[in-house]
Amino acid sequence: MLRAILAVLGAIAANIILVTLCEMVLKAGFPPPPGLDLNDPAQLKTFAQSMPPLALAGLVVGWAVGAFGSAAAGFLIARKTWAAWVGPAFNLLGVVMSITMIPHPLWVAVIGVVMPFIAAWSAPRLWGARPAATEAVASGD
Repeated sequence: MLRAILAVLGAIAANIILVTLCEMVLKAGFPPPPGLDLNDPAQLKTFAQSMPPLALAGLVVGWAVGAFGSAAAGFLIARKTWAAWVGPAFNLLGVVMSITMIPHPLWVAVIGVVMPFIAAWSAPRLWGARPAATEAVASGD
C-alpha cells in the first residue's frame, strides 16, 4: 500500500518537475514579450498565436517529457502497470486545461492529448513489465 501511495506521489511530482523544467528552458529560448500580462486572456491568445512553430514543438516536447518521465516514475516505484498511468493522466489534465484556456494550433492539441496515452502504454514495456504469458514461458511453467 505504501509503495502504491509513493508511486502516485512520485509520478505526479515527476510530471510537475519535468514539465516545469522544460517550460523554463523553452521560456529562456523563446522569451515572452516584455509587458505580457499572463492574467489577460486576450494577450495570452495573441501571444500563443504568434509563437513560432519551433516554440510550439518545444511545448509539445515538454509535455511529452513530463508524460514519459512520470509514467516511468510511477511504474518503477510500484512495479505495477497501473502506476504508469497516474502521471500521464495528471499530464493530460494539464494539457487539456492549457489547450482549452489558451487557443493552440490543432496539431499541438492533438499531440498533447495523444502523447500521455502513448507514454502510459510504453513505460511498462520499456522498463520491465512482462505480460503474464511471457513470464510463464520464461519461468518454465
